[in-house]
Amino acid sequence: MSAGLHYLLSKRTDIYLSSDWLKASQGVDAVIGYSFTPSTTTTQADVRIGMRHSF
Repeated sequence: MSAGLHYLLSKRTDIYLSSDWLKASQGVDAVIGYSFTPSTTTTQADVRIGMRHSF
C-alpha cells in the first residue's frame, strides 16, 4: 500500500510526503524498492518527506 501528498508552495516549488507499507508472503523477507535493506520479517514500511524546486 502506498500513499502520498504534495503541496505547492509556489509555481515551481512544492513539498511532498509519501509512505509505503509492504506485507510479503510467509517465508519471504519484505523489501521496498532496490535502495532499502530487506526486512527480517514479512513486513516493511517507509516514510519520505522532501522539497522540489524546478529551474
